Amino acid sequence: MIFFSCLLYIRYHLAKKKIKYYDNDKKETVVPSEINGYKFELFIFDVLPLSKSEKFGLVEVRREEEFAPVKNSPGASDDSPDTARDLLSKLHQSWLEKQGVKFDSRIFINFLYFFRKSK
Repeated sequence: MIFFSCLLYIRYHLAKKKIKYYDNDKKETVVPSEINGYKFELFIFDVLPLSKSEKFGLVEVRREEEFAPVKNSPGASDDSPDTARDLLSKLHQSWLEKQGVKFDSRIFINFLYFFRKSK
């Protein structure tokens, strides 16, 4: 539990996980097949009660264009760096396809290039 100066407590969320560990006797990393640990998590929405209502707002967006969480390690089937990169690449491809440009492979648009050119 975290205590903020505004006298509001925020409780951790409990996530049950399969956590790899090192077996010193066997001298190898063990990847468990069953849950063997707990992770205590906080999420951004946990602090929403701390915000001032006149400065708070919500925006509804298309998930595939605005949301690519990274909660799992590389190689996981969902919410991993790999799936986030794929979603970002698909978004960039869709922008280019709207302009008539087609790509068969993964692409990324580097916005820093455009910001430097505009100065």
